[in-house]
Amino acid sequence: MVHPGLEASRHASRLCYVRLYLPIPNPHQGQRTMSLSAKILMLSQWQALGLILGVMMVLSLLGFYLTHRLMPLRVRMIHNEVAGFVFAAIAAIYGVLLAFVVIVVWEQFHQTRVNTQHEASLALRLYYEMGIVDEEKALTQLRDGLMNYLHDVVEKEYPAMAAMQPPPPAAQGLISLWGSLKSLTPRTTQEEKLYEELLDNLGELSRLRAQRLDDAIEELPGIIWVGLIGGAIISLVFTFILGTENIRIHAVMIAL
Repeated sequence: MVHPGLEASRHASRLCYVRLYLPIPNPHQGQRTMSLSAKILMLSQWQALGLILGVMMVLSLLGFYLTHRLMPLRVRMIHNEVAGFVFAAIAAIYGVLLAFVVIVVWEQFHQTRVNTQHEASLALRLYYEMGIVDEEKALTQLRDGLMNYLHDVVEKEYPAMAAMQPPPPAAQGLISLWGSLKSLTPRTTQEEKLYEELLDNLGELSRLRAQRLDDAIEELPGIIWVGLIGGAIISLVFTFILGTENIRIHAVMIAL
């Protein structure tokens, strides 16, 4: 009679095994090109910072110049008080939205890092747990499959994730590891419990891999980008409308 927990682990492991063969949904597959945000992320931190600040300064000064040409300073100074109140309200709302996005992105980054560390520690734990297998041939197959999986992760999946490229649909080392583990036949109650634990840990390893690949292609929803870019444009336009007697100081404040 098969242990109930062992049977449940086998059913769960089948789901994880099938998940290995499913294509990972990727918004960059097919004819779609890499998004602008992904291209910026490919740059170094200083390059990305310099590019963003440079583009924003040029656009800000260009917008201020056009506003100054189309709307005389006298007209803008008359509406300074009303525009100032509206600008303060818009800036407060935009600040809340920006803070929300920063918190969400940071939490996702932290959770992804935790999952990746858990995946690495779980792989090490599996390597030592495989020592319970008595058959030398089966033990060699299991550990070879695990090492092949780790090689696929380091040499194939990590570079693809770093380059914002579609990850491989399946890790052959992990697939062979599942096949080798399923070929084992526990003979005693103790072996069944140990075999069940191996199935659970391997299923968790497969889940963490799938989660890591999903996190690598996850981006902010389009509506959030609309709010961020739209709020930035509106806030910037209000700085153009405000009028000061010293045009150069005004231009420097807008650029900063």
